[in-house]
Amino acid sequence: MSNITIFLKEDKKNNIDEMIAYINKLKIPYGYSIRILKGSIEYLRELYESRIFFDNKDIHLFISEEVFIVDKEFFVEIINEFNKREDLYICGVKGSYINLDTLNIKKIYGNYYGYLNNSLTLFSNPPSEDINFIYDSIVFVRGDYILKNLYEPLYMLDNIRKAKGGNKKVGLLFLKEPSCIFNEESIILSREEKLEFIRRNSMESEYPLVSILIPTYNQTKYLKTALQSAIDQTYPNIEIILSDDSTTEEVKNFINPYLDKYNFITYVKHDPSNDFGLSNTLSLPSLAKGEYLSFLFHDDVFRLDKIEKMVGIIKDRKDISFVTSQRGIINSNGEFLSGPNHIFKAFNEDTLITRDNIGDLLIDSKCNFLGEPSVFLFKKSLKDRLFNFNNNKYISNGDLASCINFLIEGNGYYIGDTLSYFRYHSEQNTHNINLEKLGRIEWKELYLDMFYSGLLSFKEKFCINCSNRVSNFNPFGGVITQKVESFNIIGSDVINHSCPHCRCHDRERHLLLYIYKLDLVKKYMEGKKVLHIAPEVYIRSYLNDSNLDEYVCGDLNPIYPGMINMDITNIPYEDEYFDFIICNHVLEHIEDDIKALKEISRVLKKGGRAILQTPYSEDIEVSYEDNKIKDPLKRLLEFGQEDHVRIYGKDFFKRIESSGLKKDIYISDELFKSNEEKLFGFNKREDLLMFLKE
Repeated sequence: MSNITIFLKEDKKNNIDEMIAYINKLKIPYGYSIRILKGSIEYLRELYESRIFFDNKDIHLFISEEVFIVDKEFFVEIINEFNKREDLYICGVKGSYINLDTLNIKKIYGNYYGYLNNSLTLFSNPPSEDINFIYDSIVFVRGDYILKNLYEPLYMLDNIRKAKGGNKKVGLLFLKEPSCIFNEESIILSREEKLEFIRRNSMESEYPLVSILIPTYNQTKYLKTALQSAIDQTYPNIEIILSDDSTTEEVKNFINPYLDKYNFITYVKHDPSNDFGLSNTLSLPSLAKGEYLSFLFHDDVFRLDKIEKMVGIIKDRKDISFVTSQRGIINSNGEFLSGPNHIFKAFNEDTLITRDNIGDLLIDSKCNFLGEPSVFLFKKSLKDRLFNFNNNKYISNGDLASCINFLIEGNGYYIGDTLSYFRYHSEQNTHNINLEKLGRIEWKELYLDMFYSGLLSFKEKFCINCSNRVSNFNPFGGVITQKVESFNIIGSDVINHSCPHCRCHDRERHLLLYIYKLDLVKKYMEGKKVLHIAPEVYIRSYLNDSNLDEYVCGDLNPIYPGMINMDITNIPYEDEYFDFIICNHVLEHIEDDIKALKEISRVLKKGGRAILQTPYSEDIEVSYEDNKIKDPLKRLLEFGQEDHVRIYGKDFFKRIESSGLKKDIYISDELFKSNEEKLFGFNKREDLLMFLKE
């Protein structure tokens, strides 16, 4: 068995690992084994001088990082041709017509194409003055010949001269088509030439079309850089589509010269909208012809090999639905920012993202490590999964929701290298306060959507308010007397009472879950006037971020900024002012609860709803109360808390109905799975006590 040893120089910032992966897929002639070595020039020289890798039958290939191999038969054809001449000791390979001017082939051999009728043509012993044909891009060496000065063109010429002087044969291989492309900075194969080669050799399956989709709006300051980064991609088979929902002609006028110059760029005009550009963005995939799609927002930037790297992974992996990567940040001047806060680095190496690990990864990171739309590349067949998940639309976190939704169809692949740059500047939507609020709401909803769709399984308990894993919720720290316990009260969960991280109570977590499960904000509160009595911290934060017309928070003893002093028995608002009222575990504190209920009914609009969560007992018909009990300690012993004034019985509902409100109750057991009360920490016996004013 003979060996083929491939030496890869690793002195530059090119893609050695990608080249190794590609070489491993190439066809190797029968009777040979392949081994790949990589390292610096010094390291390869040490290996060469040690002679431990050499045998007379071995073939050694020195290949520069700048070489791009495109032909799967590359090694088979060249090694077979090399072996036809056993007296040949050094052989150079030039596989691309990009070097014609440099090599001056026409001057030496006449018409270039006239000599290339066969697949390979071997020119042995070129004239001594032209031995620089064998450069350092690709060189084959017979096993017993020592080439001491690797990748140093001048020294290589000296070695070739010595070989000729020692009657050793030197050869040069020319290929009919460019099976390999040598990319020097000054010699670049144009996109048209690459595409011509791909089509001529029926290699479309190796280079499927990729559509780069650019939504634009009212600026060209950063668009020029973004667009150029798409045009200059090393991947040859792309189309670029710009959809413009600008209110001016600036973008249209800017793009016209590009349309004249590049036939792979398309421009379309989209009607302006008030949805942060979402409809414009979502219009692009239907215009795309590519098998794979990649957004590029008009202020972001691609690294020039982004598409090539990502396609190289997704097209060879049937289990992959999308590819994303580490990304960096640039400022308004295009300067690359460094430091821990300027590189979104989720992993130290390439990582597979699966349905099984996505939940833990998100909980641990608490950030969008999968990237903005400009970062990931995905299959066009998944376009209907963009910006939605579990039948819910996402805007602020649409990129994250999209990738999670893609996982329904296949795994994701995270490249641990910075392939795109997110531009941070003062004019971007990131700074829009309404979008920031929406993002905080969507983050909680995304956790729940993942849980209910089976993409998030918790190994521990989980606080939906602060998004932390919880080994155990803290039990109620107060005293529960035997008398109070005998009432079998439906209310707080005294075992899973408070979160050890954020201190929120079970009734707050439960109410937030009700709001999500029943979509209460969109159904009854969005664009409406909402009154929240004695507001809980996290519910208040959630509703503050929601799109409400007016949100009033009132308490008898307000402690947070923005809250007003309010006595629930004398609400300082006109009749039928509010569309929705939340009064969660308050009425058991109010001595004149009948008056409070009438006030709630008075300020609630017809057709409006009120949530009146209150602990009560189904074991007693009439509420237990005694207005003579004023002492806090005695109230604790009789009613379960120092400031409680009663324990409601089943007549609680009659009291509410007497104020003009009708029951609209939702049963907890019908909404939540059997394990959710332990997971999220709430009392599954406590139904949602909602009431309607007819």
